[in-house]
Amino acid sequence: MLRSNACLRGQHQELSAVSLLENVPALEKELLVQLAGADNAARLKPIVWDEVGAQVYAPQWVRLVQLNADRLKGVMPESLSSVAADLKAFGRTLVDVSNEPPDSDSAEVLANAVVGAAMALLLIQRGGEMCIAPGQEVTVNFGAYNLKPFGLLAALKCDATAAGTWVAQCAEVGIAGIDLATVAPPAVRNQNHELTI
Repeated sequence: MLRSNACLRGQHQELSAVSLLENVPALEKELLVQLAGADNAARLKPIVWDEVGAQVYAPQWVRLVQLNADRLKGVMPESLSSVAADLKAFGRTLVDVSNEPPDSDSAEVLANAVVGAAMALLLIQRGGEMCIAPGQEVTVNFGAYNLKPFGLLAALKCDATAAGTWVAQCAEVGIAGIDLATVAPPAVRNQNHELTI
């Protein structure tokens, strides 16, 4: 429901669009029922935005890294410029969260996602603070640096001079030499030899 704009007349301050709605939580529930169905919507639990990173994104990142641990073996943060040099080839060796290989068009996107997930997890484990805001890139604040882990490979690919700076930063913050395959707990294979996460 929209609020009456009578109370807004004469005010010249900027208001967000959501401020015009009444009973936003009820409208959100109604929207979820329409999008996901009543049964699925009933199973969801509300969380505050500050918890989205830890409760939603981080588990997805762990799964993505676990599924690609064999492919990440030997990849260290300071070696990412060599990965970025042939991003598509590296991406073709990976699998998505459904354990499916990418098509040729999405190989680079998957490479950015897998390495971004591994770097985000590594930085958070080392004391970095995850910052996630609606409509913004994921950032990890780590000491004096604000790193965008999911844009790192693209930045290294586009700027050849960034590689030297990146290697120095890795050494400075103590992440050089850490194998990205080790940043998530190992997945376990069940009796059917399927990975369980």
